[in-house]
Amino acid sequence: MQVRQRDYLNVIRIAGAFAVTLIHSNNIIWEFSYEPYWLTSIVISMCLYWAVPCFIMTSGALLIDYSNRYSTKTFIRKRIKKILVPYVAWCLIGISYLVLYKALTVEELSIKTIIRMILNNEVLSVYWYLTVSFTIYLVTPILTVIPEDKKKKVFEYIIVSMLVFNIAAPFFTSLFGLGNADIQMPLTTMCLFYVTGYYIDRYLSPEKYKVIYALAFGSLLVMIIGTIRCSYRAGYLVQTYSAYTALPCVIFSVGVFCVFKELFGVRKESRTEQDRTGTVSLFVNETFGVYLIHWYVLNTIRVYFGLNFSDFMYRIPVGIVTFFISWLIIKLLRKIPIVRHIVP
Repeated sequence: MQVRQRDYLNVIRIAGAFAVTLIHSNNIIWEFSYEPYWLTSIVISMCLYWAVPCFIMTSGALLIDYSNRYSTKTFIRKRIKKILVPYVAWCLIGISYLVLYKALTVEELSIKTIIRMILNNEVLSVYWYLTVSFTIYLVTPILTVIPEDKKKKVFEYIIVSMLVFNIAAPFFTSLFGLGNADIQMPLTTMCLFYVTGYYIDRYLSPEKYKVIYALAFGSLLVMIIGTIRCSYRAGYLVQTYSAYTALPCVIFSVGVFCVFKELFGVRKESRTEQDRTGTVSLFVNETFGVYLIHWYVLNTIRVYFGLNFSDFMYRIPVGIVTFFISWLIIKLLRKIPIVRHIVP
C-alpha cells in the first residue's frame, strides 16, 4: 500500500509551525550583543530560517494546479477566507491585546489609525507572512493556465531568471559594495519559493538531491559565519547573508524542502508509517492557527513570568511549550462554529 506522495507537505507545515515558534522564542538575535548568548541565538535562528520559505514552497506545490479542482472564482474566495479574513480579525485582536498590555492607548486609536495599521501591517510584525502570501496567491491564476506540456520549461525559466536577477545579483552587488541591482523580474521575490516548491514537487529528480544537500549545508555555514562576522563589525544584526531572499538562505531552504520530500515521500506503508500518518493528522489542521496565535502565547508567558530570553535555558523550552499550548488552544477554538472562521 502506498502512502500519498504529498504527505510530506503536511509534515513540512507542522515542522515549519514548530520552527517559527522557536525562531520567535529566540528573538534575542535582534538585540545584538558580543555576549555568548547572542552567538547561540544566531546559530539556532539560522538553522530554522527555512520555515517561512518552505511554507511558501508548500503552498506552491499545493495550489498552482488549483484549476484541476475548481474555478478561479472559487480559488480567490478560498484565499480570502483563508488569509484576509483571519488577518483582519487577528489584527483587531492584536490591537486589543496591545491596549491591554499598555503598548497602545485608547487615545491613540481612531478608525483611520486602525485601518492604517491593518493595511500597513503595523499591528504585529509577525503577520507580514499573511500579506506576502496573499500577494503571491494573486499570481496563481496566471501560472495555472500555462499548458502542462510547457509548464516545466516555463517554470525553469522563472526560477533561473529570478535566481539570477532577484537573488544572486542583489546579493553579490551588496556583498561587494556595488549598490543594489535594479534589473529584476517583475514578480515579488518570494514568488521564487512558490514556483520552486511546485517544481521540486513535480519535476526535480531525486538524483540531484545530493548536490542540493551539499550546497545547502555550505549555505547554512555561510549564513551563520557571514552573519556573525558582519554583525560583529557593524555592532548590530546584519542580514546580508541571512535574509529570506539572500542567496544562502534560498539555497538552504530548497535543500531542507528536498530533505522532507525524500524522507516523507512515497514509501511502502508499515506500522511505523501508519503511526506517523496519525501524528500528522493530529497536528496538521492547526498549523496555520498556531502561526496566528503563538506570539500572544509567547509574549504572555514572557511577561507573566518575567523571563529573560538571553538565558538559553528559557528560549528553547519556552518555545516548545508555546507551540503545544498554541496547538491546544487552536484545537479548541476550531470546535466553535463562528470562531473557527478566524482559525481556518
